[in-house]
Order: sequence, then C-alpha cells, then structure tokens
Amino acid sequence: MRIGRVLARGWAWLLWQLSSISIGAKILGVGAVVAVLFGTVTIGCLESQMAVVFSRQLERVTLSTAQSLRARLERPLVIGDLHATRTILRETVASNTDIRYAFVLAPDHQIVAHTFDAGGVPPDLLKPSRAAPSSSGTLVVFRGPQGYLFDGAITVLDGSAGHIRVGLSDQGIMEEMGAMTRTVRWALAGSALLGVALALLLTVAIVRPIHRLEMTTREVANGNFTVRAETHGQDEIGLLAIAFNRMTSALQEQREEVRAKDAARQELIRRIISTQEDERERIARDLHDELGQSLSAVLLELQAAGRQPSQIDAFVERLERQIRDLIDEARRIAWGLRPSILTDHGLELALARHVQEVADSASLPIDFQYVGATRSEPRLPRDVETVLYRVAQEAVHNVVRHARATQASVLLFRRPAEIALLVEDDGVGFDRQQTRQDPPGTHLGLLGMEERISLIGGRIVFDCSAGMGTAVRASIPLRGNET
Repeated sequence: MRIGRVLARGWAWLLWQLSSISIGAKILGVGAVVAVLFGTVTIGCLESQMAVVFSRQLERVTLSTAQSLRARLERPLVIGDLHATRTILRETVASNTDIRYAFVLAPDHQIVAHTFDAGGVPPDLLKPSRAAPSSSGTLVVFRGPQGYLFDGAITVLDGSAGHIRVGLSDQGIMEEMGAMTRTVRWALAGSALLGVALALLLTVAIVRPIHRLEMTTREVANGNFTVRAETHGQDEIGLLAIAFNRMTSALQEQREEVRAKDAARQELIRRIISTQEDERERIARDLHDELGQSLSAVLLELQAAGRQPSQIDAFVERLERQIRDLIDEARRIAWGLRPSILTDHGLELALARHVQEVADSASLPIDFQYVGATRSEPRLPRDVETVLYRVAQEAVHNVVRHARATQASVLLFRRPAEIALLVEDDGVGFDRQQTRQDPPGTHLGLLGMEERISLIGGRIVFDCSAGMGTAVRASIPLRGNET
C-alpha cells in the first residue's frame, strides 16, 4: 500500500510537471524520446542478433576449415611428409585472415607441425580440456588476448594418424559487425533527425492554430464578438475553429438582439411613463372638468334651494339627476383604470364583456369562448388575470385597428396546470421577422404583450404571415399559482 501511494504521488507530480509544459515542447520531447528509445532498442536487438548469427557462422566455418584440412593432410600424414604438412598449414592460414593458428598432433599428442612463430604452440592450447577431437569435429570457444577464439579439433583416420587443431578469431567478424552497427546507427540518427523535424513541423501545424485560437478567444472574452478564428482544413482543430466562429456569430447576433430588445424596452418604459402621465392628466381633467363642475352645479342647486323653499321638490329632482350623472362619471373613470367586473367576477366575465363591447362598437363579429374543467375552479391569481386581460385587450385592439379582418375569435382555455389565451383573425396578417428588424419603438404593443407574459413566467407566440391572418397564443403555468 505504501509503495502504491508513493507511485501514485510520483505519477501525480509528473502529470503536474507536464501540465506546465507547452504542447510544442511535449510533442518535440515525445518525438525525441521515441527516437532515442527506438534507436537504442533497435541497435541492441540488431547487435545481439548479429552476434548470434555471426557466432554460428564462425562455428560452421571453423569446423569446415578443420574438415578441409583433414582431407588435404591425410596423405602427407600417412606417408610422413612433414614438409607438405607444414606447407598446407601455412597456405591455409595465409588464405584466411580469421585463422589464427593451425597445428597437427600425433596420436601420442606430440606436435607434428604448426603455424606459430619460434615460440611454438602455447601450452594452454595443449591442455586436454581445450578440445577433445572427434571424427566429425569438436568445437570449443574461449577468450583470447584479441577476442574470442573458436578452436576446432578433428581426428585424422579416426585418430590413427593424429588430429588437427584449427583456431579462428572473431576479430574480423566483430569489425564487420561494428561497421554494420555504425551504418545502422547513422541511419537511425538520420531517421531520428527526420522524426524530430517532422515532430517540429507537426508542432507548428498544431500549436500555431491553437495559439491563434487562444488569441481570438481573448478578444471574445474582452467583448469583441466580430473577430473570427482562422480555419485551415477539416481536421479537429479546423472543426474547432469553425465551431468557435459559429459560436461568436451566435453571440454577436444575440448581443444585437439584446441591444434591440433593450432599446425597445427602454422605449416601452418611456411610453408607459408617458402613458401614465397622460392617464393621470386625463383623470385630473375628468375630475376637474366633469366631477368638479358637476359638484359645483350641485352646490349651486343646494344654495338656490335654500333661498327658494317653495321650489324644493324641483330642486330635489334636479339634484337626484345630477348625482346619478356623477355616479356614472365616477364609474366610467374607475372602469378606465381597472374594470370592476374583473375584480368582482374574474377574467372570464370581464373578457366576455370587453369582447362584446369591442364587437358592438367596431361592427366586427368576435366570438368569445371559455373552456374550463369545472365551474368550481378557484380564482386565478390577480396578476395572471390582469396580464391576460391586458394582453387580450391589446390583441383585440390590434385586430380592430390593423388586421382588416371580417371575423375574429377569443378563446380562453383553462387546464389544471395552465391557462391559455388564443386570439385569432382572418385579416391581412404581418411578417413577424420584419417587425423584429424595425426600429425600436415601432411595435410597442407586441413588445408590451411579450414583456407582460414573460414577467409572470409565461410564453407568447405570434403565429402569422402576410395575407394569412394572425393567431396570438399565450400560456401561463398555474402550478402553485392558484389562489
């Protein structure tokens, strides 16, 4: 467990160190490490394999040389021709630079002939443990002053004429193997340099677009949504740049849309404030001109009645009529502010009455229907009723003023979790996309309906097209909102 924790900590530390290195350095580092490891492993395996192959080859050459000498020396040894024996030994050594020595031993192990200098055969070669001759040849490998020696021993005429010893050095083979190894190393070094160059090229191809994308991201983070990342192909980085450009385009469009909505909202707020002031001015004027003058007239009638007691009945009749007119005027002003029927009886009756009044005044057939689960449903929240009433007012007002319709309908549909309003007409319709591009403040009625619905968590959709009529669909969720 302790070793596992140490390894886990070491791995975490290594990952943390690598995370602080740039991608280019990582790619170059990986390329260099892979090149070095590949070269080292390749050279090691090659040297090991060549050593085995050359060693086996030298073993076969040693035994073959011994057998060849036996074939040539059988007759001179049988007839005792020492001169021919020595000549054949020297020619054999001279013909192959890898042969270090050759000598012949008599059946009693006395030296018959050899190729050594005046010092003679080294005593170590005469030890019985060095090579035990046989008719097919025996091979012993031992280390000499100049490398490994392959000592082959073979009997002549099954030992009756003695035996032959031949020694081959691996120096020539080692030199050849060294030359081959150097060639392979140079080839691997060239391949490693080529690999590093390709890794550098790959690093530039990967890191440069990422760096440019990073710079573009910083521009976007600073609020510049007009910048675009460079795209160079359809690889993963290119697709990432394309997706990034799509994102910045969407952000730019969203910003423009938000700016347009903010401008329209500001214009709506200004218009609302202006409308409120105009409404207050109208109410003040109505109170002053209508109620004030009517109350003044009532006061004058009362004063006149006090001076003429004989005409009290006529004064009472006129005062009664004037007071009724005052009551009607007060109701008219109150209805303009908020219909009492909406407060007293709810949205259904208030909308039915409003639709009927508009239809009568505009001479336009407008059908109103209410669809609900039961008549014993609880009253809607006050804000929901007010919003739907004002939205329906605005929608019906737009039908009368702009639609040039021959008929219209208003449907109020209530479900357990939702209240929906649908206002339809068969008029000329309009292009909703075009209205979104019009200057702020041009379509405040539509914006006002959207704002009212969104404030209480609802949604409104304008289903319309030029010449095909208009359908206004508004819905408000009711879960937990019923009173």
